[in-house]
Amino acid sequence: MAYRLHNRCGRLEFWFSDSNISHYAGGDDLEVVNHNLKESMHKYSMSSLAYLKQIHSNIVLVADKCGLLGEGDGIIINQTGIVGLIMVADCNAVILYDKKQNILGMFHSGRLGVENGIIQKGFNILRDSYNSKADDIYVYIGPSIRECCYEVKEDVFMDDSLNIGRIHRGDKIYLDLIKILKAQITNLGIKDIHIENICTCCCREYFSYRRDRNCGRFGMFATIV
Repeated sequence: MAYRLHNRCGRLEFWFSDSNISHYAGGDDLEVVNHNLKESMHKYSMSSLAYLKQIHSNIVLVADKCGLLGEGDGIIINQTGIVGLIMVADCNAVILYDKKQNILGMFHSGRLGVENGIIQKGFNILRDSYNSKADDIYVYIGPSIRECCYEVKEDVFMDDSLNIGRIHRGDKIYLDLIKILKAQITNLGIKDIHIENICTCCCREYFSYRRDRNCGRFGMFATIV
């Protein structure tokens, strides 16, 4: 088991595991997945894990307990002792962290999440409920499929919000979700943005649904310390 991209920012600690931590994808036995989750939790107890049934939505839930929070794709953590989990295999795992208020938002942001404004919704919750300000927010975007590999069809652009990410190469169309995400985030007034330069489809150290289809999910774990 290797831990990749282990980071700190203020009182925020976050890291990625490279094992399958999903009970619903990849075909691993329950025992194997539970072992991977336990190993991936690093130095934290499994009882402190908070996670979602991810549904490619813009639903954001506050983690007022540990365990399964419900259906959604965003978690707000406002206390220590809770480790949030976002599972991905090409989608963007995104963090919004208020360094001043010490509030953490974690988001599963694939194409539908980007299209439905999950990052804007998460920021609005931080602003309205916790008095967060754009100047105090640190944003992190983890490994995900990039414009080099994300080929799409014309019907993807029925929503005009994705057009800025459109790329034509010959008779093929590709989508740059990072460009769209970055534009959405900067439009919120946030300037402190770190983006990992890793395409999950290109890099075989990460699961990629586009590359392999029947694959597991790797996880982004984060906690306030």
